[in-house]
Amino acid sequence: MGDDIDIAFYLNGALRRARVSTETTALELLRDRLGVTSVKEGCGEGDCGACTIALGGPEAAGAPPFRAVASCILPATKLHGMQVITSDGLGGQSCLHLIQRMIVDHRGVQCGYCSPGIVMSFFCLFAAKPRPTMAEVEVALQGNICRCTGYEGIRAAGAALVEALAAKGESEAVDFILPPFARDCAGKLAAIPPLKATAEYCAPGSLIELRSRLAERPSARLVAGGTDIYPAAKSAGRPVGGAIDLGRVPELRELSVSEGRLRIGAALSLGELSESPRALGAFPELESIAPRVASTQVRSVATLAGNLANASPIGDFSVFLLASGAALELVGPEGQREVRLADFFLGYRKTALRPGEAIAAILVPLLRREGQAHPLSFAKSAKRRSVDIASVNSASFMRTRGKEILEWRVAFGGVAPVPLLVPDLLGFGRIDLGSPPEAAERLGSAVAAGCGPISDIRGSAEFRRILVRNQVVEHFLAHAGRGSEGGSAC
Repeated sequence: MGDDIDIAFYLNGALRRARVSTETTALELLRDRLGVTSVKEGCGEGDCGACTIALGGPEAAGAPPFRAVASCILPATKLHGMQVITSDGLGGQSCLHLIQRMIVDHRGVQCGYCSPGIVMSFFCLFAAKPRPTMAEVEVALQGNICRCTGYEGIRAAGAALVEALAAKGESEAVDFILPPFARDCAGKLAAIPPLKATAEYCAPGSLIELRSRLAERPSARLVAGGTDIYPAAKSAGRPVGGAIDLGRVPELRELSVSEGRLRIGAALSLGELSESPRALGAFPELESIAPRVASTQVRSVATLAGNLANASPIGDFSVFLLASGAALELVGPEGQREVRLADFFLGYRKTALRPGEAIAAILVPLLRREGQAHPLSFAKSAKRRSVDIASVNSASFMRTRGKEILEWRVAFGGVAPVPLLVPDLLGFGRIDLGSPPEAAERLGSAVAAGCGPISDIRGSAEFRRILVRNQVVEHFLAHAGRGSEGGSAC
């Protein structure tokens, strides 16, 4: 497939133009063609952070918020009209940036292969929030693997950065972190014209244009963040092929509350969603769940819609939205329609999307919380707390009155070809919030007995049934306000 898509973006303060294809990743363009060797290739799947870059958009002209992004799974077309900063854009051999100097001074560099990505994760954090907590520092580094075990020095560098910036005003601290060219380039991004459609690629600029493109290309690959599509294509050794980029449709980036539901645009990233005061006001659970899903670099571009359309039986947000009673707004050449999420998953990697349809929005009901501290909870059993695929995950919604349980539904991932919704857990036995944990364990055992999980690298079928049982108990304790400090109560 020829390189036939013309893109333009600012790289470390300089305007760059390139011709790419739908197959080209940002890493390949930056490192192999533009010679930015500070951007390293490690895992090639967005898990290790060696390829981390800072990405900023035109809306950031006032104070550019940069997002840490894994360039190894980012389509190069996503760089168009954006500003990219890499580690060598922050400083050089003769003049290190504050972040680079702190990492060196606190012995956070050993072989140095992963260091540029760690620098960029710090940069994006401190440029957006110059006074983060150490917990926020650690979340920012979730997606960075140090192969030489320099974590103690890296963490010490983060603590030193917090201390160094604490005495400065917020605006002054941001100016101290941003390179001199950052604001100037942000103001120039709007002058870059929209991408031109080609035979292989288009990036609609409105919902009307999207519907037209879907009618023309009903079998085209739909790309929001690309965090599932690009690793899967690379692993299978097959091309991505023709694509429709959903990320530049303004209507798909809207977030609103109306008619008792939170409407989440399909192109809104998980990072944007989990930081939105409106979203957190409607669903405060997002704040505790999001850090357990993927990494900062992946959440920066990944979307809820992509997670659902991928139809993975183990998607973290799939179970959360199922338990919440969410629905989907679908758009296609024939107009819009609404489908309950419970009816969306038809089989393994198979959904109710018709040819030429795309997810336009996720509609999440605003669940009543009056007098109820924990209506929703989330549980995930994996080898790592974050940046890992679960063996079993689940989400629970419970409606109560006093100690009486009026309604209880739980959604499980990893136990069936599709995310499994148990709409009425009380059908397995009546209990209340004052019941002992053993009562919930009996319900969990009954649910587990009806599951049909498979055995694979993440656990045997029997192990997964045990996890189902245990997670039912965990949810029960969370709803009752009896969860342990490390539990999953939202």
